[in-house]
Amino acid sequence: MKKRFLSSSQFASLCGITKNTLIWYEKKGLLAPAFVGENGYHYYTYDQYFDVDLIKSMKWTDMTLEECGEYIRSRSSDSYMQMLIRQQTLLSRKMEIVRRRKEIMDMTIQDCLILRSRYSEKPQIVKQAPMYVLGESIDRSDMEGYTNALQRLFSVWRRCHAVYGLASSMLTRTLLPRENILSGQFNAPSQLCLRVGAQVPDPACRVLPGGEYAVIYHSGPVSRISESYRQLLDFIARSGAEVSGDAIECDFVNHLSIDDPDYYVKEILIPFKRK
Repeated sequence: MKKRFLSSSQFASLCGITKNTLIWYEKKGLLAPAFVGENGYHYYTYDQYFDVDLIKSMKWTDMTLEECGEYIRSRSSDSYMQMLIRQQTLLSRKMEIVRRRKEIMDMTIQDCLILRSRYSEKPQIVKQAPMYVLGESIDRSDMEGYTNALQRLFSVWRRCHAVYGLASSMLTRTLLPRENILSGQFNAPSQLCLRVGAQVPDPACRVLPGGEYAVIYHSGPVSRISESYRQLLDFIARSGAEVSGDAIECDFVNHLSIDDPDYYVKEILIPFKRK
């Protein structure tokens, strides 16, 4: 039977790909035209549809074009099964990575929704659930030390993420010791933290107690945070209560969502007990 030849455009349309993709396959050595006319035009046969189907099937398993080429040159029933098992393993690993990244996004969205739901321009009282965190010591007055602490914290989280599959929120928190609150050292937090999904046996992991907290939202640069602390302490005193633990600061709006520090928003939580 005489073979019918198709132009590049006709063959690409038949295979459900673009002409540029067809040219790319040829450049990569995956598919050559059946013949090239004197006019330089490339022609293909219907039989070559199955060659394109093979390439598309391999790409569907997430193989690179280079891997496709290696397989095409040495394909057999055994190598076909080996290829499927190898790609299955790789896809399982990628799915686990995607699952863990989704957990991080889920926790960050959860944090943002909670912060949005209780946002107010005035101090208020909220119920705070116990919180698992990873922490690193910091000195906020030293920017180099602060960024180094941030790097150490992320290093700790990567270790816990690899060993325990531990997810975290992307929102950072700082802890201001109770003694610093009472002495008016509002710009001297002791730890930089990430909220995580569970408690793990790592020295950097701790539990922040739940209970009643007084909360205020500080707007503007951290250099003016003392004003918000004084306002919150006055609110606690007028409520007939006293500070009972470390303050928890959470970066609600920061460099991740806006570029002007004058519009940053930080949640300040102070645990208290009634007298």
